Amino acid sequence: MNYEKINIWNFPPERTYIHLKDDFRIKFINSLLKKYRSPEIINILNKNSKKYNIKKKLHSTRVFDWRRGKKETKSKKCKINIPLWVLIEISHLTNSKNNLVFLEKMQKNIEYYCSTGYSNGVYNPNLPILVTPEFVSGVFHFCGDGHLNCSKRSCMSSYRQINKEGLNNFHKKLKNCFGEFGYGIDSYNEGKLHVPKIIAELYKYYFKIKRNNWDVCRIPNKIKKMSKEFLVAGLNSFIIDEGHIREVIEIYSKNKLLINDIRQIALKCGYKCYSIKEKYARGNFDSYRFNISIHSYLKMNEDILKLKERFPTCDFAHKQKVFDKWITYKNQINSSALL
Repeated sequence: MNYEKINIWNFPPERTYIHLKDDFRIKFINSLLKKYRSPEIINILNKNSKKYNIKKKLHSTRVFDWRRGKKETKSKKCKINIPLWVLIEISHLTNSKNNLVFLEKMQKNIEYYCSTGYSNGVYNPNLPILVTPEFVSGVFHFCGDGHLNCSKRSCMSSYRQINKEGLNNFHKKLKNCFGEFGYGIDSYNEGKLHVPKIIAELYKYYFKIKRNNWDVCRIPNKIKKMSKEFLVAGLNSFIIDEGHIREVIEIYSKNKLLINDIRQIALKCGYKCYSIKEKYARGNFDSYRFNISIHSYLKMNEDILKLKERFPTCDFAHKQKVFDKWITYKNQINSSALL
């Protein structure tokens, strides 16, 4: 299947920063300086920055900083990254007729990309990113045991999963879709993965997600309109985080609008779902919930097996063994009925 592609120039331009490989970066900036003087380049960029709502003006020496690619002081060494919006504007200077020529070459020579401020980068990036069921399932995880809370100054996007197999599964999904990235080992060992800000930024930008707090998050309309394989992958992810698998699959959330989104997706997949009910614990409201009937288990299993052929991470992770036992039980019941 031909999946939609997200190229680096489709990222949020004012929020994405790129570090290019030395040879390519030095070569293209030197060639640019043969056509334009540094002040000319900076003047053009400062003029066009208005398109991206950039108010801070670039310094006249910034082109040489980008060419050097690093900064050293007595106390520390750090790399200098180039804003994506700058590279997009420079692409028009390198080739006014077809700026994609430069952008495509640039994409192949990215060492890492990151977001604003102090943030982890994505190294050895998988670009262009493919909008696969595996990629889409990440949104459901962030609506379950994660969040995409980003601001201009900081980003506390993370995912919490005490079960190590489930945590590893989510981590692998992100690596498969984006590339390698650093994370806190101590936090990871405690069941929490801090997600690079740029990954959260891209999800929010691509799916037009404005808020992702647990009490207001929704499944984006863009996802609801996708085909079945995307919805199955997403539903499986949500069940990993917010579901119990037994004689029925119970799915729960305190967010009524979100749980309704999940139920509508399950129905669209062709599964028999019961109505949403309120669940109380010791007399106090606990959550909204609905169940998927055991009569849909065999159909779900077929869908999961088909999906796993291409995307092994898109099953029930650590809950898959429990589901498999119920599949065995259901097959035995069906076999007995034929005798």
